[in-house]
Amino acid sequence: MESAIATLSAEVRAGGKTQWQTIVTSVGVIVAILGALGGLAYLPIKNGMGVLGSELRLLRDAAVPRAEQAERWRRTEEDIRALQADLRRADTRFVGRSEYEERWRCLENK
Repeated sequence: MESAIATLSAEVRAGGKTQWQTIVTSVGVIVAILGALGGLAYLPIKNGMGVLGSELRLLRDAAVPRAEQAERWRRTEEDIRALQADLRRADTRFVGRSEYEERWRCLENK
């Protein structure tokens, strides 16, 4: 009888042991699945950030600094003022057609 109780007791103790091998394997599989999902989520973001960085570099290269832009506008305004002054001078030298016709008539009458 004692041997039967001892055998039963040994079976209960053996059946009550924690299944560490199953737990470790399950945790490993879960970590692998989460790692794969994380990688799938991270790669498009990483590629997008790389594209964004290169586009930002191109934009910075193409952008004109504020000081340079102000200098361009100042130069353009000077050019416009010079053209307006040239137009005013040309307008004062302009001789109307009627004056030429009168001159030609005088020449014909001579």
